[in-house]
Amino acid sequence: MPTKLTLSVDQEVIDAAKDYVRDHNQSLSSVVEEYLRALTASTPKEVEAIFSERIQNLRGVISLPHDFDYKSTLSQEIQKKYGI
Repeated sequence: MPTKLTLSVDQEVIDAAKDYVRDHNQSLSSVVEEYLRALTASTPKEVEAIFSERIQNLRGVISLPHDFDYKSTLSQEIQKKYGI
């Protein structure tokens, strides 16, 4: 039974997510639910069954150092993009 959930998310993430679901003919709720199911799956097979084929194809595409700070990199790229 569906239950409402309120989340606090950066506006940029919301806008990008809305663009994504519109382009892929999905609902934001279904994408979030799929992701949460994958996060809480107890076995790799469950995770594999939950994630779409498109997501599975993206796994391992990028190899980053173990100590990669994505938040810092994202912040720097946003500052570059918007001249902040």
